Amino acid sequence: MALNYDALTATTRKHYLPTLVDNVFNATPLLQYLRRKQKPAPGGTKLVQPLIYAANTSRGSYRGYDILDVAPTDEITAAEFEWKQLYVSLTISGLEEAVNRGTAAVLNLLESKMEIARMSLIEEFSKQLWGDGTGNNGKDITGIRAAIDDGSNVAVYGGIDRTQYSWWKSQYNDNGGSPRPLTLGLINSMITACSRGADTVDLIVTTPTLWDALWELLQKQQRYEAVRVADTGFDEIRFRGRSVIYDDDCPDGTIWFINSKYLTLRPHVEYTNFKDTGWKKPTNQDAAVMQILWMGNLTNSNCRRHGVLWNVEPPAA
Repeated sequence: MALNYDALTATTRKHYLPTLVDNVFNATPLLQYLRRKQKPAPGGTKLVQPLIYAANTSRGSYRGYDILDVAPTDEITAAEFEWKQLYVSLTISGLEEAVNRGTAAVLNLLESKMEIARMSLIEEFSKQLWGDGTGNNGKDITGIRAAIDDGSNVAVYGGIDRTQYSWWKSQYNDNGGSPRPLTLGLINSMITACSRGADTVDLIVTTPTLWDALWELLQKQQRYEAVRVADTGFDEIRFRGRSVIYDDDCPDGTIWFINSKYLTLRPHVEYTNFKDTGWKKPTNQDAAVMQILWMGNLTNSNCRRHGVLWNVEPPAA
């Protein structure tokens, strides 16, 4: 195969991009979890996320012929998020083109380029998912640190001020900035705080260190066990029917309590499985270039049903 750019683009799209998509989103348990429940969004100047909760004050009890309040209320029914964009560039230099002649050589070259792109996308996606959206002058994904907060770190989220609307705050406990040991009671209390009846946390994410510490606590009680779930391939602990996983990019000393009904990865409908620009030759470079692109954001439609513990450390031996 010669480096005909149309043929190269067709080969990349057919044989390499589908595998790249699966490998990126299956690389970490959190990415895999969010992708399974993602909801592609249509276009628009902003990503509009309808809210589960609106402060409607025209309500109450009544008897018989009582007059019912029908006055309109100033409800907030949607949060608005900026579109965020990610990319990774693949390049084939003129030198690489010259030395890689023949179908086998070209396919091997493509495979190595796609592997580098895969690792780069995993690293960038995971890092941004754990951010607060302020990275790179506000161009990064509005990540978990912004979505699950009570205003201590991110006051305005989705265009709504948490200091003005208490229902837009997540459950937040940092122990006044002081470290405290991990206990089962600490986890149980946060689960309860995030729950309203059957509407409750279904995923708990922490660091590898705290995951190991929780495993040890549960093993001592001989009430729970760590299992490898067949459809994920990752170790997880089942605690009170909830999945507990670890993520290497999770902030140190934290445990995050997620209700996946409301925390949602929202890719633009045209970028659900990434989008490529096709291979092209720049006018000022002896190389072929392709970009792989993603557009969307992470949104939360009910902040109260999530929580976070900061300043947690393994218990003393």
